[in-house]
Amino acid sequence: MNNSISRTLSRSRKALSNALLVYHILLEGATIQFFRSKISHYALKVLRGESIIIESKKYQLDDFIEISHRFCSVLKPIIDGYKKNNQKHIIIDKESINLFPKDNNSNNSMSYATKLSKTDCRNRESAFSNFMAYMLISKGYKLHLNTNNMKETSKVMHFFVWNAITSPQNEYFEISEKSSLIHLINLVEKRLTIRSNTIVNKSILDEIEEMYYSKVLSVFIPVTDSNRYKVTQQTYFTENPFCK
Repeated sequence: MNNSISRTLSRSRKALSNALLVYHILLEGATIQFFRSKISHYALKVLRGESIIIESKKYQLDDFIEISHRFCSVLKPIIDGYKKNNQKHIIIDKESINLFPKDNNSNNSMSYATKLSKTDCRNRESAFSNFMAYMLISKGYKLHLNTNNMKETSKVMHFFVWNAITSPQNEYFEISEKSSLIHLINLVEKRLTIRSNTIVNKSILDEIEEMYYSKVLSVFIPVTDSNRYKVTQQTYFTENPFCK
């Protein structure tokens, strides 16, 4: 496969995985602040929050980095163990891992610091995505990971690309169901073209639902939800108007 195409596909998978986490953490009532960043012209945009409020507590970049580093430290030996046993599909939940080992030194999180702006951007993306993954797992979600094509590097913090999520209510959602995730990415990007930052909460998911229904509703499809239509004018026919 052409290297540029491979990079584009890899970047888009990261974007969808990240949007999967954003979507579900918004479902949990979180509020995320996004700032305008470089526009991606060759792949889907990886959304990167600058701050997030969960249950009235605000988290920012330092929190993302610290929790992400601990998260990576815990997941690495688990994933290595699965790889040794040739197991490609991994499910991570709060029962299967200890997210905060006692011997962890949070200062090590800064070992990912670098002077390269591109690398710094990738570290921020990884930290935000991994932070959301940790938060969702702590709330009872299960995250599904495929070890195929996992690339590890010591230069940047690892970005875990999840391919599916299972909610505490046992609802399963794959990134292959990507239309709603792409809508989410596009809506956030659209807002950031208007202003330099935007605050997103659960209400954006209602906008996504409306966008979906506006495309699938048709006169040829029966509508069963009475909240989505109404009769604006009563019409009476004394004979069949289509038989004239």
